[in-house]
Amino acid sequence: MDIALIFIVLSGVSLMMVFLAVVILTGHGDGLIAGYNTAKKEKREQYNMKRLRAVVAGLISFTMAFV
Repeated sequence: MDIALIFIVLSGVSLMMVFLAVVILTGHGDGLIAGYNTAKKEKREQYNMKRLRAVVAGLISFTMAFV
């Protein structure tokens, strides 16, 4: 496999992960957070959404560092 192709694919994956992290941080991706999207409304109200978004976006960024 050509090095340029590998670079292009990994760059694309990294850009998608950055986009996903930004979507989650801005609050438009709450439905993408596993467990939160299926929880009942009473349970969702117990979460600190600002903190949850930051943790999930941080995990995405941490994972992106290994791509």
